[in-house]
Amino acid sequence: MNHVNLKINKMMLKIEEQELKGLQEIVSAINSMKSSIGEMEVRKHEAMHQLFSAESNLREQQEALKGKYGNVTVSLSDGTIKPVEDESNTED
Repeated sequence: MNHVNLKINKMMLKIEEQELKGLQEIVSAINSMKSSIGEMEVRKHEAMHQLFSAESNLREQQEALKGKYGNVTVSLSDGTIKPVEDESNTED
């Protein structure tokens, strides 16, 4: 029995070609999906930086307008401004 095990260990055993191709296709698909996810994460990271930059630009523009017009709200549809009511001076 030992002699038989020795022969089996020395022989090169392989799965069928179709089984190997199936495994290779699955692993390839997994690797492709991981790569796609990585690319999406990079695009997400870049988009987040652009968003933070746009929000910073908005705050700067709002401060500039506040300096010029005071504490107002601006209609984005037509540019009209209205004073912001000071909530601390309103009576109930």
